[in-house]
Amino acid sequence: MVDIGSSSTKAGWSGEDSPSYVFPSVLDISKYNKSSESVENLEGSVDPNVAAEFSASSSFVSNHPISRGAVSNWDQLEKYWKVVLDEVGVPITSEGVGASILLVESPRSSPADRLKWAEIMFESYKVPAMSIGNSSSLAMFASGRTTGCVVECGAGLTTCVPVFEGLALAHACVTMDFGGQDITMNLRKALAEKAGASLELADVKIVKERFACVRPVGLPKGRVVEPDMRTVNLPDGTEVTLDTNIFADCTEQLLVNPKMLNGGLVSQVHEALFLCDESLRRDLISNITIAGGTSLLPGLGDRLKVELEAKSDAATPVRVFPSSTCREAGYTSQRKHAAWIGGSIMASLDTFRELKISRQDWEDSGEIALITKCF
Repeated sequence: MVDIGSSSTKAGWSGEDSPSYVFPSVLDISKYNKSSESVENLEGSVDPNVAAEFSASSSFVSNHPISRGAVSNWDQLEKYWKVVLDEVGVPITSEGVGASILLVESPRSSPADRLKWAEIMFESYKVPAMSIGNSSSLAMFASGRTTGCVVECGAGLTTCVPVFEGLALAHACVTMDFGGQDITMNLRKALAEKAGASLELADVKIVKERFACVRPVGLPKGRVVEPDMRTVNLPDGTEVTLDTNIFADCTEQLLVNPKMLNGGLVSQVHEALFLCDESLRRDLISNITIAGGTSLLPGLGDRLKVELEAKSDAATPVRVFPSSTCREAGYTSQRKHAAWIGGSIMASLDTFRELKISRQDWEDSGEIALITKCF
């Protein structure tokens, strides 16, 4: 089971409750301190301007084969696959890789991307069998549902994908090139302007994970109802006194973003629902499931619920999982790696053999096998 994202790669074996390996999605990870803390606190960057700034402010050089949910360099990705196998400890012999592979793909992936993945797996690494699963379908499966609307907030990409009976409705997929890395950059700029703190992105990411939140409805950006000046200890040892409104300001573009074509997450979800058949909308809006690392922002589920209720038919109940009114003990704490967990569950089922493409299938029917067996 492998899920390669813009920032991090999650890997492990089917049937596990969570990925055993989480490491940066970069070609050269030899210079990273591989402690769990340093890996979890690394903020990958894919925007060219951000990447340049990130490399200049860090002691390592990183090459990102995945850019905002899409493959930016197939040659690098083919080399990166060797890094993944080495990290996980999967044996590679002259006969090929010694394990079947389930890959998690972004909703932004195209049929041509799937074909290229299969060529790498079967031609270059000679895997015995493989399958490819849509991250939204797998995240929905991890939540214990088969129908709903999955909102995935990652490092470089936010997607909204309706899922019906386990199948992602590709025609209604809406994406936004905004995610956790952009929130990190917003916070870094705010810390520099308002506190004179110049931090590396990895340190800013730590601050973001500790303090960033989503502003409740009724408190628009810039409006200070109850100023909360707080002394914060930064990762570099600096003590600064901040107006904690900056921790909500840095996330506001995720919800409402005039610079984006769809205007931010709230409009994005509404658009995806509108693109579905009217007969499905009630089931979809009653099962909105948020996933991904950026979905851990406190208040995101509640804000999304209230904003969608304002846009939707009053007779249609809006339920967002998780939120303060819809919490689920297992999924609420595991949603950061929801797609991987859903894949782990799926790959451990007896029926999964029907979704695997064997090397013989590939040699006999090639692209047709991808169409008929991948989900």
